[in-house]
Amino acid sequence: MMVVEVKGIKPSLNKELHRHDTLISLHKDDIDTAQHAIELFISHHFVPRMCLIDKLFKVLFNGIDYTGSFYQNLRIYDATEFDINLLLKVPYMEVHQERTSHFSVPDGFAVCSTTTQYGDMNKELIKYCKSDKQLGWILKPKKILSWFESVVSKTKNYFSKNPIIIKGKQIKITNCIRNGPAIKLSLEQNPSWLFEIDLVPALVHKTTLLVAKPRRKISHVWRLSFPYKEKFILQNEEYAKEVIRLLKCMLQSNSELQSVLCSYHLNTVVMLELRKENNWPQSKIGFYFIKSLCSLEGYLTNSFLPFVFNRNFGLFDGKKKKCIVV
Repeated sequence: MMVVEVKGIKPSLNKELHRHDTLISLHKDDIDTAQHAIELFISHHFVPRMCLIDKLFKVLFNGIDYTGSFYQNLRIYDATEFDINLLLKVPYMEVHQERTSHFSVPDGFAVCSTTTQYGDMNKELIKYCKSDKQLGWILKPKKILSWFESVVSKTKNYFSKNPIIIKGKQIKITNCIRNGPAIKLSLEQNPSWLFEIDLVPALVHKTTLLVAKPRRKISHVWRLSFPYKEKFILQNEEYAKEVIRLLKCMLQSNSELQSVLCSYHLNTVVMLELRKENNWPQSKIGFYFIKSLCSLEGYLTNSFLPFVFNRNFGLFDGKKKKCIVV
């Protein structure tokens, strides 16, 4: 992890960034060990047990996608949180982004439907769907998420009675709760190693993922997600990532902004800037930090931050504007 002195920025912010760099670099071996233990536990134990516990999950499961700040090299703290998409491929699934005469489909969202052609398993799946004369069976995000949560909970209960030992250390699941479109697992490998894993059930449609994060008052739509395209935008943009980390440090030092912003908002601001101009040089990190900060202030003032892949969809979802104080 490189350490960059950003000219023109408050010394306190540079000091905070350097402190995070030092924390991360000091514990690199521990982080690598933890990452290996987490991935081994999820891929070789937890997910296979989910397949054994629930036949529908076994049929739909299509792979594991490791994502989030840790895997994009955007974290500013030690790795204690991991984001993992569990990919689900629904047979004969169709994705509808167009508005119809009887369905409202907001920008940035889609309706997912399927048929009963797949036999018994799709008949099992329609328990979590709504019948529609035009589209067949519409997959309901909240119902699918509740089903997924029950599978994760049953699997958690199994490992509570049958703990796994990895590299001589026992993995203990201490909690399992819903966290937005994810189910959060709290893991403990020893009293000083505490981890949280967000397991997100994500429907797969070509290169697009759909997650159970419906828009307010519209319960039938799935949120469109493009993690692979986002990774491509940030690929080889190490100094743009440094700007994101600076913005995260700023966010951590401003409690008022934390009520409005999250890490993904900051990622989006920088990705929007990269769409205008890419290949940021190290010598201009300070310039691009200020430029991104000014853009963020504009988005907050207008209460609208456009989604990178659909400028008509705003990520703030009605949040009130705030002032930025760095």
